[in-house]
Amino acid sequence: MRSTRFIYTIFCLLAGTVWLTLATVELAEARVGGGRSSGFRGSRSFSSPRQSFTPPTTTRPQTAQPGMPGATPGTQARPGMGTPTPQPATGGFWRGMAGGVAGGLLGGMIGNMLFGGSGHAAGGAAGGGGCSSIGLMDILIIVGIIYLGMRLLRRRKENAYAYEAASRPVAVPSWEEVKPAPQLENPVESELNQIRQYDPQFEAAAFKNMAQDAFFKMQAAWMRQDLSSVKDLLTSEMYGILDQELTGMKAKGQINRLENIAIREIEFSEAWQEEGQDYVTVGFLANLLDYVTDAKTGQVVSGSDTEPVKFEEYWTFMRPIGSGPWKLAAIQQPGAGA
Repeated sequence: MRSTRFIYTIFCLLAGTVWLTLATVELAEARVGGGRSSGFRGSRSFSSPRQSFTPPTTTRPQTAQPGMPGATPGTQARPGMGTPTPQPATGGFWRGMAGGVAGGLLGGMIGNMLFGGSGHAAGGAAGGGGCSSIGLMDILIIVGIIYLGMRLLRRRKENAYAYEAASRPVAVPSWEEVKPAPQLENPVESELNQIRQYDPQFEAAAFKNMAQDAFFKMQAAWMRQDLSSVKDLLTSEMYGILDQELTGMKAKGQINRLENIAIREIEFSEAWQEEGQDYVTVGFLANLLDYVTDAKTGQVVSGSDTEPVKFEEYWTFMRPIGSGPWKLAAIQQPGAGA
């Protein structure tokens, strides 16, 4: 009994997983290409396109407020870094007295070791010696005392230099004084130059216009469920992929409605040559109303007829090197291969 219940539970979980997967497929974007990656891009068919659009990042310099320490015309103060106020020395009298006492004691010790005290002198007169001799231990003590004294003096000088450096105001160059970093050449420009070597008439602006026209024509033909008007814009492989998708939609009795189509940006992604073919990929930032309706009732089956869809997509066009019309060979989503 327990084994049967366990098998039944596993079956329900698997069935639920399959249902969710199918539901996700049904709710996927239905525009040209279905929001998926497909087509042929030569040796780059399974690689992701180079991203054309990068979110802009702006950094604003922090301006020193009036009255802020270290704020001078044409400069800006770093946050939390003003001009340190020199702190008055404390305990100077006692440090001086302690230094004097220590110096006196040190001098007395050295004099006592070198020349002997009064007791030594008396003992020397009685014993017939002129003065006491300096031993090895006395010499080591003197060297050690001198070493420690020099080390203390060096440390005091270092602390004084550090305090003086910290007391100086730090001026940060103003926005006008900051020189912009040299702009690196866009890699796609050098790639397009390779195409220009075999086609001096190639113009980036004209290519963008051609790609934009192809984008609008493809969306219109897709919504009519008839690719005959754009067959010349597609490679044979891409035509077969899109025609198969349209056939499946017709079999379901559904129509993909695309309205208010707008291209916000179009930029080159990459360009290359291989196997006697030119390849150029452009990225689109666009938005549109994308929804599917029942062909008989007009009822919305998936998507929304009120909320626009914003998307980023990459289209690759190809032709024989140096001549011939450009044809759509692949549609890719960002971060995915065909």
